[in-house]
Amino acid sequence: AYSKNNRKGVKMKIRPIVKAAFKVDELVYQFMCIDVDDGLLSFKNNEADVNEKYSDEYIIGEAENRLDIAMDEMNQEEECWRKDAAQLRRFIKRWS
Repeated sequence: AYSKNNRKGVKMKIRPIVKAAFKVDELVYQFMCIDVDDGLLSFKNNEADVNEKYSDEYIIGEAENRLDIAMDEMNQEEECWRKDAAQLRRFIKRWS
């Protein structure tokens, strides 16, 4: 496992759930685009920010929210959304 520097310059270990979240396309989109645009996270240290600011429960909740979007009837007509839904279901099952 690798770590990133936190704001105090002390090495901070990235939690396994955070590493796993960054392998799920919809969560990457949530953290790198939506949360950065909303000013909740910084693009530069995104993984470290998620690790520091978001609890496991919050990350799982975001996965459930993104799954609701992916499962929308219109979205399910597209292969990419079905793939995203499968990734999210696996993530939720593993970390809930």
